[in-house]
Amino acid sequence: MKNVLLLIALFLAIINFSSVGFLEHSSADMMPMTQLIEMVNIDVNCTTASVNVTVVVASNVTSLIHFPEGAALNDPNLINATGITLGFTGDFSVLMFTFENVSASTAETYADDVKPSIESAFQTQFTYNSTEIHDNSVSVVYKADGKSDLVSYADWLMDQCLNSTIGGFSSAFLGMVSEPTAMVNAICYKEIGGFDWVYGMVVHYTTSISTGTGSHTVDVLDLLNVASLGPSQYALFEEFGYVSMVNVAVNSNETITFVGCVPPETSYPMSRGWYVPSDSGLTLTGTFYFGSDPTPVEELTFTFGGAVIPEINSLLLLVALLAVATLAIILKSKK
Repeated sequence: MKNVLLLIALFLAIINFSSVGFLEHSSADMMPMTQLIEMVNIDVNCTTASVNVTVVVASNVTSLIHFPEGAALNDPNLINATGITLGFTGDFSVLMFTFENVSASTAETYADDVKPSIESAFQTQFTYNSTEIHDNSVSVVYKADGKSDLVSYADWLMDQCLNSTIGGFSSAFLGMVSEPTAMVNAICYKEIGGFDWVYGMVVHYTTSISTGTGSHTVDVLDLLNVASLGPSQYALFEEFGYVSMVNVAVNSNETITFVGCVPPETSYPMSRGWYVPSDSGLTLTGTFYFGSDPTPVEELTFTFGGAVIPEINSLLLLVALLAVATLAIILKSKK
C-alpha cells in the first residue's frame, strides 16, 4: 500500500515538474506540427543530495506510440476518462484510471469493466486498491506484484508500444531501467467526450549526488547511461527545430550559482545549446535544445556551485541526542 501511494505521489511530481504536464498542455498546439514530443528532466535537491531522473516521450500518432494490442481504449465506459496510467517496478505495479464528472461508484464500475482488457494487454493481473477524489476528478487505483526482471519486461513493453524507428530519447530507456530504483510508466490521456488519446512512455529513477561545497557537475549522459543523445526524427517542429529538450533544475535552501555547461550557452530558447535564464538563486534551471541540428551530443553537462549537504533527519538527531545523554548518565554513574 505504501509503495502504491508513493508511486501516485511520484506521478503527481512528474506532472508538476513539467514533463507529462507540459505534454498535456502543449500537445494540442504542437502535435499537429510535430509528431512526437520528448523530454529529459533532471531534478537535483541539494538539501537531500538526491537526483530524480525522468525521460518521457509522447505522441498522438498511434503508429508511433500506442498501448499494446487488446487494450479497449474505445470502450464507451471511457467516454468520461481523462487518463490511464500504468507503472511497473521490481517491487510493485500499479494501474490508475482517472475520470471526470462521474461519481466514485460509477468510476469504479467503469474501471472494473475496462480493466480485463488492460490486464491482458500488459500481461499483468491487478487487484483493487483505492479510489481517490480530487475536486472534479476521480482516480481508481489497482495494484499488482512487481516485475522480477524489469529490464526484460521494459524491453517487451517498448516493442509493444513504440515504433522501432522512434530512436531519440527512447534510446535511454533500457539503460535507465537497469537502475535499482527504476520504474517504467505507460500513459495515455485525452479530453472527456471523445477518444483522441495521446500516448506516452516514461522511465524514472532516483539516485544521489556527491555531497560537499564547491562545484558540482550534472553529467546528463552518465545519468541516462548512454554514450550520446540525439533527437528523434519525428520531433522536428517545422522551422523552430526539434521539440527535444533536456531540463535540469537545481534546488537548495542556500544560494547556488551557475558555473558552466557543455555544450555552451545560447541566448535564445530553441537554438542549439543550453539556455540558462538566471546565474544564481535558490533555484537554477537550464534547458538544452538541439535547435535545427540533430547531431547527437557526446558530452552534456551542467555545473553549479554551492553546498550539497543533506539536512539531518530530526528523528535521527533526537535519537543521537538521547544516545549521548544516556552515555553521559552511564559514565557519570560509574564515577
